[in-house]
Amino acid sequence: MKSISLQEVGDVTQNQEGKMLLDSGATHALRRAATWLEREEATATVVALARGTTSKLRLKHGTTTLLPTPQDDSFGNGIVPITKLGYEVAWTGGDFQLRGRDAKNLDVEVVNGCPLIDCELGMKLINELEHESSVSLARMAIKAILQQPDLVTKFPNLDPTVLLMVLLKREYRISRSS
Repeated sequence: MKSISLQEVGDVTQNQEGKMLLDSGATHALRRAATWLEREEATATVVALARGTTSKLRLKHGTTTLLPTPQDDSFGNGIVPITKLGYEVAWTGGDFQLRGRDAKNLDVEVVNGCPLIDCELGMKLINELEHESSVSLARMAIKAILQQPDLVTKFPNLDPTVLLMVLLKREYRISRSS
């Protein structure tokens, strides 16, 4: 069982409806599991909160996303870890600005000192983080297999995309991981 520490900003159970919390102290994203199967496939985890611990969350494989059950709203609508995004953040007085990779400001509302974004945007950002995690994991697998080709036989359930990338790198001597 894994153990993770998660900082809590404000009272996330009091999020406005349709809003997700942006958290500069969070190391992990938090969203409800899309399905019961997604949650069951995740790793049981003990999470240290600002007030105590919980074992109600699971860690999605290959990511830093914590998942309560699909119906569990005790953690609000979710948490987006600002520091992991690579976006530009600025606090000016009580005003909070979040600038995306395309240099456009994203809509952020500050309620009781907590920056909130629409759930749709929050899910888009969490999906970006999950995608980046899975790409990083695939790159590590490709490097390991290229260094030790016999690893393929030890992992029969490897993602076909990873195997294809290994074959392409080997065949065409691709040096850059992309």
